[in-house]
Amino acid sequence: MPTDKILKFKRGNTTKNNAYTGSDGELTVDITKKTLVVHDGINAGGSPLATEESVNNVIQELENKVDINENITTQGNLFNGLNQLVKLDSSGKLPAIDGSQLTGVSSGSLVNSGVSAGTYKSVTVNSKGIITAGTNPTTLSEYGITDAATSSSLNIEKGRIDAILSASSADKDSFKEIVDLINSVDSTNDTAFAGYVLSNNAAVSSKAPVDSPTFIGTVVLPSTTSIGNVSATELEYLDGLTSNIQDQLDDKISIVDIQNELDLKANKSDLKEIGVGQAWQSFTVGTQRISGTTYTNSTGKPITVFLNININTGGGATMVINGLSTTINVGYSGVLIPYTIIVPNGNTYQITAPQGISIWAELR
Repeated sequence: MPTDKILKFKRGNTTKNNAYTGSDGELTVDITKKTLVVHDGINAGGSPLATEESVNNVIQELENKVDINENITTQGNLFNGLNQLVKLDSSGKLPAIDGSQLTGVSSGSLVNSGVSAGTYKSVTVNSKGIITAGTNPTTLSEYGITDAATSSSLNIEKGRIDAILSASSADKDSFKEIVDLINSVDSTNDTAFAGYVLSNNAAVSSKAPVDSPTFIGTVVLPSTTSIGNVSATELEYLDGLTSNIQDQLDDKISIVDIQNELDLKANKSDLKEIGVGQAWQSFTVGTQRISGTTYTNSTGKPITVFLNININTGGGATMVINGLSTTINVGYSGVLIPYTIIVPNGNTYQITAPQGISIWAELR
């Protein structure tokens, strides 16, 4: 065989082949797997061809894992004989079967649970999930419910409510009459309540009726509850009054004088005095307060700003309060100049000191 014409393909190990995207129909050689690889011009790595050795290995692996009896035959899903393979459905799942297909199962294989066929509202299930008993309860106690009202007790309560609603106002204008209405429906089941009423009837009866009461002695009205519209005659019953309450108020001070006094106090509180409710606060220069930065006083009061300004080579500083600028200059060097300003509420303030600020404190 001549050796001057040999057809060779591109070759490389599996890693290089997997990273290579060949042209459509191009062949390469995987020297690791010792097989050809067909490329499609799109997917890197192409499609390696199976070798005889790899096919034999798969067959041997299947034979090692599955012991297939030569007498087993596929019979669809009829299951009418022994040693048959089950045929999966189109979705790859085991098919549904019914009793008619279980021809190889003896009648004694399925154990009776002991429960008759039927529909049950309450069932008992054992640890294996098998129903062992079934009942159809009809009462609360059969359901095991102990905290619900019975129909008889509900009927009694309904009767009591109906008796109170249907009675006239005259028949229920006292506590005792309402209790009598309740007990007229059922007194035997409310012995504790009835006994309490009877034992306290004298104390209850001595109280004023709700409708048109007549008070005697000293009347104590609630301190936080409105008593509605009060007539001049009723006002005379208030402790300590010898005449109409409005007349006594007019003798003391007029409403105009009271209003003027209130307005004067309100005006004083609006002054927002400096130092009242305020305290000195020290700020770190360079972080909390920075030279040349504008700040706003939003405390609700005027504040006092105290500064120690560095003067190293002569010069000064500039202060701007709400747009109004002022500058200080000194001819000394190596000194600290104390400076105090007042900033009204809502005003902006800016201090610019090119040579530095050693102390920045505010009374706010």
